Amino acid sequence: MDPIPLKKLTIYKNDLAFFEHKSAHPQTKQSPIDTYSLNVPIATKDLIMGTLSVKSDGNHPCSINFGSRDTSRNQCHDEDQSTYEFEFGPGKDMGDFLASCIGSRVRVKTQDGSEVDGLVMSVERQDVATENSDEVVRNVWSAVQLLDTESCTVRRVQLEDAIDFSVLDRKMQEQLVKSLYVASKKRYPKPKDTGRTQITITPDKPLLEDEHIYASFVDKVTEWQCMYRLEIPKHERDAMLITTDESYSVQSDPTVTLSVFGNVKNPTDSDWDGVQICLVANDLSILGPSITTSTRRTSSHSITGRGGFQI
Repeated sequence: MDPIPLKKLTIYKNDLAFFEHKSAHPQTKQSPIDTYSLNVPIATKDLIMGTLSVKSDGNHPCSINFGSRDTSRNQCHDEDQSTYEFEFGPGKDMGDFLASCIGSRVRVKTQDGSEVDGLVMSVERQDVATENSDEVVRNVWSAVQLLDTESCTVRRVQLEDAIDFSVLDRKMQEQLVKSLYVASKKRYPKPKDTGRTQITITPDKPLLEDEHIYASFVDKVTEWQCMYRLEIPKHERDAMLITTDESYSVQSDPTVTLSVFGNVKNPTDSDWDGVQICLVANDLSILGPSITTSTRRTSSHSITGRGGFQI
């Protein structure tokens, strides 16, 4: 998926701007591009969707998918975390784990060096009392019953005699590793939402090597401010001194220079390096469904309706 970079930005005086994107890398036979993407703010998604225009050099029809997924989330939080429910963790012992593996093939090694293989059929519990007392204090795991599938014999192994055990089923091994991985990731701090969503653009036909995708839309920005600088030659006491040359005066050079500057702020989280910026001293009017509005700050609600906007 290839993000479409911003190429031109036209900023108006009512906190709106016209964004023009153009795909940076043309198609090649070695690295064909099937899908393009735009990362846009969720807060102004309706405005962007209503004014979005997509085209290509070859006039190929394009499929547009307006996703709602926050593009800031880490992959470890986005991936499928559904796993087998093993019993492990703080306060869990061998009996708890084996009890969660009923039907799985395991191998238990005992203190005398013998090994017992089989399917976990059952895990027994028993009441344990303190010495010199008949009072029951706790109920603990005592033995595991393993089924030998070849002889259909159930073998009973005391857990107090077990040193370690192995999970023999390959799928259960994979699920165990994945479960431990997911359990560790749950302790990581979740990434903060950036409040952005992704729009994907897929041409119906592959583009040629010299063709590009163009996408444009209207979004909110900070209003640009106009600044002036007036340079006047030295003339007695009523003028501004801009040079130390005493021979320079209104009589010698009567030219007055007026410079106009545009103060532009970038409220987005992306750079505008290499972007052509045009400043317009007028408002950008947007037509909603059956309503014509001038989207000034006092009528910001008029640009957040769903669909049907026209510039």
